[in-house]
Amino acid sequence: IGLLASGPVDAIEVSAEIDAVTLRQTGIMGSAIIGGTTTMLIDIFELVETLHPEWFEDGAACGGENPPLVLIVDDSEFFRNLVRIYLEQAGFRVVDAVDGLEAWRLLEAAYETIGLVVTDIEMPNLDGFELTKRIKNSSQFGYLPVIALTTLAAEEDVARGKAAGVEEYHIKLDRERLVEAVCRHLQATVAA
Repeated sequence: IGLLASGPVDAIEVSAEIDAVTLRQTGIMGSAIIGGTTTMLIDIFELVETLHPEWFEDGAACGGENPPLVLIVDDSEFFRNLVRIYLEQAGFRVVDAVDGLEAWRLLEAAYETIGLVVTDIEMPNLDGFELTKRIKNSSQFGYLPVIALTTLAAEEDVARGKAAGVEEYHIKLDRERLVEAVCRHLQATVAA
């Protein structure tokens, strides 16, 4: 698979509002206005899966016949939807929350049906570190695996996450590593 593109003009770091609806099409996960220009964001996985669906058949059965429920916690609707797609394609059922406080309420209401938590770190109301501490200190659901899915991956962030009880740290948009980690942790939980 190859993509024909012109060379990069510039590299900048921006905080952009990503629109996942207006220009959405196969292989385009969304768009954003960056420097006054509409920029489309490519979904390489979807492009490859569209051209070669057989390459993804083995990974689609990870959830099994009665898949566990995975709780996704992220204040970005774009990333919540993206992770939902990744996990549903791998065969999992998904529920989501916009921040740690909403996630905590969901856990209290339905902890027996949730098998794993995938959380962002930077969120309003209750961040991922504090949510993880609450989960791990709970007698009801302290057993739940927690995977951090974030852009904060400096050594001190990873150390802080591990101290809070995060099992693994993953960078946003790394679909293969995330799905593999979710499968591995849920299979270990079921086996235990």
